[in-house]
Amino acid sequence: MDHKLTQSSPRYRLHSFIVNDGNIVAATAVVRLFVDGVEKEYVGRDENAVEAILRAIDKIVKLDVHMDSYRIDVHAQENGAISCHAQVKVRRGGRHYEGKSDGIDAIEAVIKAYLDALNQCG
Repeated sequence: MDHKLTQSSPRYRLHSFIVNDGNIVAATAVVRLFVDGVEKEYVGRDENAVEAILRAIDKIVKLDVHMDSYRIDVHAQENGAISCHAQVKVRRGGRHYEGKSDGIDAIEAVIKAYLDALNQCG
């Protein structure tokens, strides 16, 4: 299977993720990304699911970025559905970048927001 992407594709793109988290274990996240069209995977561990995912992404992309903040807003709709908005702010080389993403899954939204910011500075 050819995993090459076209030139117009972003440098970093989510393929898949799996998270294992609980109140008595450290969070573990398996993240698979396309980096310049090549599929890469890393397993991250941390205190919570989002931090484990961000750690795994950082190991894959290998950019020298500083996370200033991330925010996840979850809104309930009248029909019972939820919508999520994630915003991530990073710094690299003295410049600030902001990534955003919307979706129905909070963790996926923060992953895509982080990748949006990394694609701007990478």
